[in-house]
Amino acid sequence: MSEQLDFKLIADNIRMLAARALTVLKPGQAGFGLAKARLRQPIDYMRCAEFDAAQRALQIARGMQILDASSPQWFVLELAQRFPHARFVYANILEEELAPFRHIASACALANLEFMRADLRQPAFAPHSFDRIFSLSVIEHIAPAQGGDVTALNALRALLRPAGQIILTLPFKAEGNIVYKDGAVFERDAQTRNFFAREYDATQFDALLRDTQLCARERFYISEQPSPFALDAIEWGPAKATRRAHIVLRAKRAIESKTRRSLDGWLARRYLRLSTQPRPRLVNLACYLEAE
Repeated sequence: MSEQLDFKLIADNIRMLAARALTVLKPGQAGFGLAKARLRQPIDYMRCAEFDAAQRALQIARGMQILDASSPQWFVLELAQRFPHARFVYANILEEELAPFRHIASACALANLEFMRADLRQPAFAPHSFDRIFSLSVIEHIAPAQGGDVTALNALRALLRPAGQIILTLPFKAEGNIVYKDGAVFERDAQTRNFFAREYDATQFDALLRDTQLCARERFYISEQPSPFALDAIEWGPAKATRRAHIVLRAKRAIESKTRRSLDGWLARRYLRLSTQPRPRLVNLACYLEAE
């Protein structure tokens, strides 16, 4: 099975939340610029697929306690707006990624959403506190390069209530890889070379599940169809730094500047697919995990 993406509801809700926040926040206030940017681009290219895959697992009932473990923040804002009778906690190790969104949540009157500083390797929550845990494009970044993901997932598993579920997305490729960057990375101080992210393959991902005693109830593979305009390939993949990539990205910026609208959603619908079986060119995996 291969499906086109369906993220219109999420995009519309994020744009609505951004517009609501801008009626309260003033230029220069924390969160104002972030909200203004989402009017033009409610969801980034790869997030279109990740948000869509994650929402397919949504079974949120009144009174549920839900932890967002450092996902892109607009996802939890949209969920809190859509499910006002559940309680959401957003956790992130970086205060600078929390403060502006506290202002946005307050401006949108989202009383069921709390932002907390926490290290996912040692989260300061009582065991069995949450019915659902989301972690989108996070686990691959948790240091150290060897074992940081296992430590964090074990800690998150301990927070699940019976019959609870973790919704996870991560980079997923035909061959695994570890990416390093020069300079500071997240909470890690500047060095000549710093761990940035893991890219998992099937063997590595299965080992991660085994080491954390989690099982994947369902998997959605995110693939990108070949095209000169496939954004992941030209920004991160095999076409990165080519002359073609430079031309396409420059043209994209020019069109977006003229129309004052992002092309990310249109391109995502055209080139990204969700499927229950791996397809070329694999880029990400979304899965719904339960404790064994």
